[in-house]
Amino acid sequence: MIGNDPEEKLSHFVEGLKPMFKMNVRLSVPKNFREPVDRSLQIKRDWKDVDE
Repeated sequence: MIGNDPEEKLSHFVEGLKPMFKMNVRLSVPKNFREPVDRSLQIKRDWKDVDE
């Protein structure tokens, strides 16, 4: 179970991403939970555009 520790929450989120998303999110060096969430959503939109 994930506690309230921000670093643990961030790590758990990033580890659960697809490998390509994970790499890009890690390269962005997120400092809070919102940054990797936003980055992941942007990557997903970008990949959707590439697939079209």
